[in-house]
Amino acid sequence: MKLFLEFIAVFVIAILPMILGSLSIASGSNYLKTMSIKERILIEVVRYLGEILLIAYIVSSHPEGWGYVGLAIDPNEFDRAIVLTVAATGYILVLLLIARAKKNKQYEKRSKEVFETGAWSNFKTLGERIIYLPVMWLGVIAEDIIFRGYLIFPLGAQTGMIMPWIILSITLSVLGHLYQGGNFQSVLWHVLFAGVLIIVSLMAQTVIAAILPHLVYNTIWILLGWAKLSKKEMQQGEVVS
Repeated sequence: MKLFLEFIAVFVIAILPMILGSLSIASGSNYLKTMSIKERILIEVVRYLGEILLIAYIVSSHPEGWGYVGLAIDPNEFDRAIVLTVAATGYILVLLLIARAKKNKQYEKRSKEVFETGAWSNFKTLGERIIYLPVMWLGVIAEDIIFRGYLIFPLGAQTGMIMPWIILSITLSVLGHLYQGGNFQSVLWHVLFAGVLIIVSLMAQTVIAAILPHLVYNTIWILLGWAKLSKKEMQQGEVVS
């Protein structure tokens, strides 16, 4: 019963709002674009901190502490965890760099659409971008603790079945990112991305191995997006002048 209640709490408070928000944006109602920068930052900080505090409350009742959701590293497995984390980070970055190096028009168009849909283009000034980056990092940490941590480690261990939770985690993660595109390529990318993060977490026996490459990928992706946006604005300014 306790496990069931924990799952319901995490699903209703953390997972369901993410999915509903994603579906809302995918359907054409992009509320992110209507928010001011201050509103978005405040809402996201409250949301992500709330999710992390919920998990903190759950782990407080378990003797394993944060290890209950995989947010710990066994000292005997530290070197292995580091190697796997670096390998996963390198793998994901190689995929990103290859995609950009090919200069595929379809990829460039899709990347621009995702950037616009996520309303990251609303962050115009350097100050706004510097303030938002830690908020984005907080979101990545919260997402991985829930999707790659809570949904995999405790639920898999206590039910004795890991594969159903892996499938559920990937499915929910894809639903939570449908605003970035519902076509086959977009869905496949998110399936592979979530799958890699889960695999490296299980191999390293810590969700930290998923958090670090996820942080690096998202940071580089959004910085590249802002760089392209700034370059485009500069070019437009030169044309106007």
